[in-house]
Amino acid sequence: MSAIAITDRDLSLFHYLHENKVASTKQITRDVFASSMDKTRKRLKKLRDADVLDVVCRDEDGDKSIVYNLSRGTAQFLKRLDPDLFFINRSKSNSVIHDLRLVDIRHQLTSKNLVTNYFSENSLQTSRDITKNPQYVSFRDLQVDALVELSNREGDHLFCALEYEASIKNMSEYTSKMKLFYLNSKVEAVLYVCKNKNIERAVKKAELNAIKDVPKKIYYALIDDVLKSSGPIIFQNQSGFFIEII
Repeated sequence: MSAIAITDRDLSLFHYLHENKVASTKQITRDVFASSMDKTRKRLKKLRDADVLDVVCRDEDGDKSIVYNLSRGTAQFLKRLDPDLFFINRSKSNSVIHDLRLVDIRHQLTSKNLVTNYFSENSLQTSRDITKNPQYVSFRDLQVDALVELSNREGDHLFCALEYEASIKNMSEYTSKMKLFYLNSKVEAVLYVCKNKNIERAVKKAELNAIKDVPKKIYYALIDDVLKSSGPIIFQNQSGFFIEII
């Protein structure tokens, strides 16, 4: 890292980028800086010029704003501050647009009262504390996109895997993953967010091929419905049951 005075807000940004791997200027403005886009851009440019952040690309699937991740030096700086955050070294995205949409899904879900915990994929994989919690380790081993913990007023907890599907994969890959979800008792439900109806149909078909005559634990929603919802976010399984997140 080059010489630059790091503020508390910058540290919050570093943790945010570590958890999400990438984020756009728009997302950083919304989730971290809580300021105008102009002010965010100026600070991000200073951090970029000081080699604190790396520019990845632009959010071509969103508002075209610049996408950032942690520079290697900043990741090492963060590791020195909190070694337990880096059980393994892992900070780069292999699918930038996919991960950017997960940032938006996270923003929507964590705005709801029922969501009491949200662990991103990178948090699950790199945090030493996760490895000490048997409930969380199952989600880490399954390499889910996120773990979402729901809690109601009665104190009941529901531990859900979150998956975002942005393209149609090989049917055997879906089927294999479905079997793992159903075999793992720690995974009480799976919230499957799909980019469109064609993808949703493919995933649903794989679920029915993989699992017969058991209560369905996969709940589906389209990403547009998740991101545009100002009220409850509703997921529905293939048996007609709902999870309503308010």
